[in-house]
Amino acid sequence: MEEEIYIIPDFFTEDQYKELKFRIENVYKYIPTYQPSDYPLSERHLHGDRLKHFPCWETTNLENIDTEFNSIIKEKHKKFLGLDGIDFKSFVRKTLTAEVKRSMINGKNSQIHTDKSDFASVIYFENAPRNGLAIFDNGGDVPSLSIGAEPNRLILYKGNRPHSACFDSSFEVRYALCSFITISKEEIN
Repeated sequence: MEEEIYIIPDFFTEDQYKELKFRIENVYKYIPTYQPSDYPLSERHLHGDRLKHFPCWETTNLENIDTEFNSIIKEKHKKFLGLDGIDFKSFVRKTLTAEVKRSMINGKNSQIHTDKSDFASVIYFENAPRNGLAIFDNGGDVPSLSIGAEPNRLILYKGNRPHSACFDSSFEVRYALCSFITISKEEIN
């Protein structure tokens, strides 16, 4: 995989997307947290006030709460990447504008960070061009690339690229399906 950012429209079939959106909005349970964090979700409350960070709510790993959709999401990622051996984690993040406005991280971008996985991906569930993902390749705090949120469009990128969530207050609630992919050593060799 030579490229470092892939944008794939219509990642799910229409029926899959509608069903997943329904589950995200009506079935999944969310835990209050913040991002980015190196701490496990169950321990984040021990490491500071959510409003000192970029506050959000997250599900636990979909592998534990929705094996059906986790399998669909994982298989679609494996097929696109052309890989069988991957460690895969996927969860849904819910962001509430009212909380972000009260937080210390309430500007256009959340905290710039990298991920520990080989690849990360995000799928948004609203059409909001000023929300989405910002990439920071220039070493500063001004993004070199911003990719707006579009429903059912996968944004896949190398986890070691500095990035952040783009944010504006055009929504009350924003949902994002976040996945982290680590390639197995067997696949690399």
